[in-house]
Amino acid sequence: MNWRNIGLIVAICLLSTTSLMGQNVKNVAVDPKMIDINGSSKLTITLDRPAPNSNFTVAISHDFDGPQDTLKSVPVSFKFEKGKDSASITLQSQRVNNYAHKLIFTAFVGSGPRKSAQLNIK
Repeated sequence: MNWRNIGLIVAICLLSTTSLMGQNVKNVAVDPKMIDINGSSKLTITLDRPAPNSNFTVAISHDFDGPQDTLKSVPVSFKFEKGKDSASITLQSQRVNNYAHKLIFTAFVGSGPRKSAQLNIK
């Protein structure tokens, strides 16, 4: 038995398992970054590598400087398709009294690094 080959196989297996467990958010972006009330923008989250399965979920927190109903719907998570490293949704603002002007979206996986993007409403 060649112990060097066995050690190499064990190292490769550990590296593969570790890479799936340490998935992180690479980037969060909104485009455009500034919209009018009743406008829309695309929120895109990019992972540091493709999703390992179809149920891979990224949590989203948000911080608005006004009412949360400024958006028609506020995402709290993103589900990724297996093998995809990015996902997007459209954010639609709506006219409400005292609407928020600054909306910050932060994406993260577990206790991993957090990435944020800011949407501004005129």
